[in-house]
Amino acid sequence: MISRDREATADGVATAYFPGGAYEYRKMFSAPEEHRGKRIILEFEGVYRDATVFVNGNYAGQRPYGYSRFFITGVVPDSGASGVVPDSGTSDVDAVEVAFGIRSLRLDPEHGLRINGETVKLRGACVHHDNGPLGAATFAQAEERRVRLLKDAGFNAIRMSHHPMSIAMLDACDRLGMLVVDEAFDMWTWGKSPFDYSLDFPEWWERDIEAMVAKDYNRASRLTSATSPTSPSPWSMRPGQCTPRPTGPYAWRSPATGRCSASAAPTRRTRNGSTRPSTTPTRAAHSPW
Repeated sequence: MISRDREATADGVATAYFPGGAYEYRKMFSAPEEHRGKRIILEFEGVYRDATVFVNGNYAGQRPYGYSRFFITGVVPDSGASGVVPDSGTSDVDAVEVAFGIRSLRLDPEHGLRINGETVKLRGACVHHDNGPLGAATFAQAEERRVRLLKDAGFNAIRMSHHPMSIAMLDACDRLGMLVVDEAFDMWTWGKSPFDYSLDFPEWWERDIEAMVAKDYNRASRLTSATSPTSPSPWSMRPGQCTPRPTGPYAWRSPATGRCSASAAPTRRTRNGSTRPSTTPTRAAHSPW
């Protein structure tokens, strides 16, 4: 992509004016002899967007959302065949070492938010995934630098706008004591561009929320989850009405954290005093879109 000439288009600011399209990325790696007959796991923290993975020319998997971690498994053949072949089976892992945090959260009108019994006032900032001139790729040192600068400026919370936070930034927040509002999506079925995630949301939203929870639920820094604070999709919802919640095997894993959502759609007052969503689309005031 970066080898192509830039185009001075109106929407090019989101891609540094490089042309969009379908691109192919290749990575060559060798399976050592001791891996023969074993199952190999390929981990993708996020591939933007609508990634289709092929291993040795064979279809191995797909993930529409660019911010969800997903895995591809392959088997190194026992026979004289070379390379790795895709495998649709699941893989058992003997042990995984992770850092985790244990704390209590309480929220009530009298004391507000309490963490481990102490009232905490949130001084938060919204940050996006890119690192300025470094681009959209995640670099651990750049993520930690951002967290440290915000911490030194007096902030104690970060809301990731508008997708699950990178592993590198979560690591930095855990180390430096920064609270996190972990956000799932930027939009639901209402799109911001012709080929964005809104096309796949109805089919994939639940799996992508489960992927976010599975990745982040051990984090001491993770305070709450947001499903889509800027999406105008929930226009038909009443104030305070719940948004889609994760079900299945990961629904129970975050009992000590909250879940929040808000709509960017404005409301207007009718003659009888009730309110209803405006029919005029608008953006949230803080949104650069």
